[in-house]
Amino acid sequence: MKVPRGCLPLTLVTLLVLAALLLGALGGTSFHLLRALQGPTLTVDIRRELWDNTEFVKRLANLELAERQTTETIIQTETSTLKLPLVGELAPQSRAIFELRFKALYTYCVSADRDGWKFSLADNVAQVRAPALRPRPPVVFTDSVAARYEGGWLVFDEKGKLEALKAELSSVAAKRAGRPRNVELVREQARLSLEGFIRQWFLKDRPEVKQVKVRFADEVETRK
Repeated sequence: MKVPRGCLPLTLVTLLVLAALLLGALGGTSFHLLRALQGPTLTVDIRRELWDNTEFVKRLANLELAERQTTETIIQTETSTLKLPLVGELAPQSRAIFELRFKALYTYCVSADRDGWKFSLADNVAQVRAPALRPRPPVVFTDSVAARYEGGWLVFDEKGKLEALKAELSSVAAKRAGRPRNVELVREQARLSLEGFIRQWFLKDRPEVKQVKVRFADEVETRK
């Protein structure tokens, strides 16, 4: 029997109607049935556990006065020379460059222990000699680290050497924090912070004091 173009056979129409009725009767069950017919699914469950083992707790007596945030760059160059007989100064060389760039936060403080402090008041001027300005262990923002290298044909294991350089970031930053030049960059801000602290906590009820002068022990020793 020929079926007119654009029309479906009656049996197929009947089957579709029955399927629709069946799905309607099943309600929510039909959804799970269809899901089951779609094939296998993968479920991923990620769990993270954080543990700590406190090794020690100690008292700190530091007065933090200034912070300095910088973008640091470390460039390490490695040159290899292949010495050959009868070549002398014409021996072939190869050079590799390793570069790290990262952000670091440096904090500078003075000891809050009683020793090392001297106070005097004369002519409405408070003279304060404070302990030496010193750096705290710096904070290296590891998510800011950018690393690259340019290899040389006589330099081997460049990736390993770059990873070794990354492992030294904290120690390198600590050494740079204590450089005299870097300490001098924050000294005046530290002086202002300490002057404000002394005014608010020790001279609040002494309006006759018109000026506070702060000298740090490390600058007093070098500027006699």
